[in-house]
Amino acid sequence: MTIILIMFLLLCFYKVKISGFNQNYLSHEATMQINGVFVFLVLLSHFTGYIVDHELLAYSAFYLRIREMLGQLVVTTFLFYSGYGVMESIKKKGSEYVDGIPTKIIVLTINFSVAIFAYYIVGINFGKNISASKLLLSCIGWESIGNSNWYLFDILALYAISYFAFKLGNGNKKVCLFYIFIFSLGIMNFVYQYRVGTRWYNTLLCYWAGMIYSFNKNKLDKIVMKNACTYMIYGLSLILLFIICYNKRDIMLYYILHGILFSLIITWGSMILKMDNPILMWIGGNIFGIYILQRIPMMIGSKIPFIYNNYLLYLLLSVIITFIMAEIFKYCTKQITKRMIETKNG
Repeated sequence: MTIILIMFLLLCFYKVKISGFNQNYLSHEATMQINGVFVFLVLLSHFTGYIVDHELLAYSAFYLRIREMLGQLVVTTFLFYSGYGVMESIKKKGSEYVDGIPTKIIVLTINFSVAIFAYYIVGINFGKNISASKLLLSCIGWESIGNSNWYLFDILALYAISYFAFKLGNGNKKVCLFYIFIFSLGIMNFVYQYRVGTRWYNTLLCYWAGMIYSFNKNKLDKIVMKNACTYMIYGLSLILLFIICYNKRDIMLYYILHGILFSLIITWGSMILKMDNPILMWIGGNIFGIYILQRIPMMIGSKIPFIYNNYLLYLLLSVIITFIMAEIFKYCTKQITKRMIETKNG
């Protein structure tokens, strides 16, 4: 796994160069590529969970250490950029975008349900007894039938509170952001009470942090991008705070803060990067399908001794099949969304 990680990280530098201050450092294309890096790291992490007893892991100490150090940090940019994107859209489109959030939630739920159906087919072929209630709750991420579920539940909940916050706030963005913070704390408390695992809530505030960043971006850019000195002072301050919080991350408050700071450090670094990596662009453009579907080939491969015992073949097939499924998934969900819009406009 160490060699795979190094090879992937080297690949990430393809068509990426350090330049002067990049005013488009948070463009859709830039954030897609950064998320492309992290969703592949998620894939490697999930794959490792299926080969915990494999003898080759004994030679992957470096990768396992990196995996342990990152933990939930690999998903922080997903939430941070989502919050940033929603806030940017609201700034540009106002109430028109806010009114469209419920439709966005419905489309996302339907898309996820398509993936859940695939897990259901795999599950029943493996002899799993999946109740109707568990199947339905899996479609909103509350339950799981083998899929990764917490992120979907969190993002649906965050979209929902964004809608209600901006309706209650009557367009006052500061008030709306305050509501989103309070509602986010409510969600965190709710999942803390009723779900097992800190992953349900320990990075959730990264979404709100992304919205805050969008709200203050112009002012921040003027200060940070004033010259190389202010840029370095800002970045080194973030890194210092991150190290402090990282060393105390056994305490939940510090874990939450170190997740937000990690997103800010990645964003700071992207200010001077010009990224045009077609591989990361494709991975980032299929992030939802890759994230949701990646466990299916891993589950199937774990049941076939010839594949499971051939470590590299198992990994290679898992990656290739995930990528193919993600492309098919993207096409199918686009068609579903297109027909929904046509019916609505009907």
